[in-house]
Amino acid sequence: MRNTPEKMTLELGDMKAAEKLKEATKQCEQANKILTVTISKDGVEQLKAHIAPDEWPIFRGQKQEGCQGKKVLFQRLRPADEGRLQHTLKKVKTVGVDGDNRQCVIWLGVPAIAKSSGMNMVLWILLNNIHKEDWPSHVAFHMDSVLMVWKHNPTTGNILIECHSITLDNLNEKGSYEMDGPLVIEAPENATEVRRPCSRAGVALTTSSRHADVMTKTLMKGTHSLTYALCDPWEAEACIAMAFCLHALNCLEGLSLGNEWEKVEENVKTRHENVGGLLRFIF
Repeated sequence: MRNTPEKMTLELGDMKAAEKLKEATKQCEQANKILTVTISKDGVEQLKAHIAPDEWPIFRGQKQEGCQGKKVLFQRLRPADEGRLQHTLKKVKTVGVDGDNRQCVIWLGVPAIAKSSGMNMVLWILLNNIHKEDWPSHVAFHMDSVLMVWKHNPTTGNILIECHSITLDNLNEKGSYEMDGPLVIEAPENATEVRRPCSRAGVALTTSSRHADVMTKTLMKGTHSLTYALCDPWEAEACIAMAFCLHALNCLEGLSLGNEWEKVEENVKTRHENVGGLLRFIF
């Protein structure tokens, strides 16, 4: 039996490697494993793609309804992106005085640049490290009036998952639900305000720059520390690397980008020149 690949490198434009990616993805799906693909150009890493057996949680939300390639989570590799990710993890996972962590990190940027996708990386890393040394034993995620909580059971060593039907506003009510670990929030597209959840947890969320002040004015009052982490649009090279991976996985159908890779690359470059690095309008 062949070993299931969990990591591989994909050279941009290498169609033989693209075929190998399809096979590797099938093997990982059958083994229920995540395949991490490093996309490079001339040996220089451009992007990482984490391909799951099923859709990533963040892409199940109403806000992401028209998203392409919901099994693929892209990770930017620039120092600024890595710094934002690590800073967020450090802030929300740390237990504060008397077990109270009132830290909050807000990822702020223009619409359509995959801030939610980046926040899914935060959630994934927290879940991968749950109950490890210096990591929390509880992790919570709120999206579309559903609160999902992962808890480590010290008796069995298993991770238990709870789901609660609760709106974002009601998370602020005493007795609604108290969390002992970090909370990641996927705020609705039409959200105008996020209040501080009634919990001892650190909070991480994203918001559009067009209504950031209105949305977070109440949240600012209930935290010991609030940090804005700025997110910028995607550079052309990263968009092309993303397109090559999605093209290899047949995830670009119906987007009028073409069938052959050369045509897809040309169209992605043109769209980037026209609208900038706004992924929602490129793909």
